[in-house]
Amino acid sequence: MQQTTSIRFVAGHVFRAATLLAVMAMALPTSAASGVGDATARPADRGEAAPSGTLQGVDVAAAVQALDLQRFERLVAGDIDGLAGLLADDYVHTHTSGKVDNKETYLAPLHRGATKYLAFTPSDVSVRVYGQTAVVVGRASMRAVSGGREQRVEMRFTNVWVERNGRWQMVTWQATRLP
Repeated sequence: MQQTTSIRFVAGHVFRAATLLAVMAMALPTSAASGVGDATARPADRGEAAPSGTLQGVDVAAAVQALDLQRFERLVAGDIDGLAGLLADDYVHTHTSGKVDNKETYLAPLHRGATKYLAFTPSDVSVRVYGQTAVVVGRASMRAVSGGREQRVEMRFTNVWVERNGRWQMVTWQATRLP
């Protein structure tokens, strides 16, 4: 099932409708993830390929998409500590320029205020869940100020979320600039 989302996040006007699903995603218990003899187990846990999963009545793809939207929201709102909580310690961020950062080097200019995101508009977003891994692909328009210069970038992105210890965290982001 492909899900398409187009939400515009603009500094000062923050979207919060995804919060409930985000909380549900973070609360997904790992005890049910084994899928052995469990009617609510995700199809991927039973050895079946599936574009999205459910666990105890929760649509995992929708919950991960809500977390991804929350990440955009926190980025634009300047909630860097909240953003950091969504990123795994081993997070890898590949910018549209090809520059690669780890979690610490990605967050540092945001903490210093050297980079400020003014708007981030994802669209054509789809989420595929494979057991405890979710792949999110989409398109985005981004407006930011970095080094005193405003930048506008259209991009395609792929990011990966992984459930660890009962909590979904983003482990990688890779974006390609569109012409």
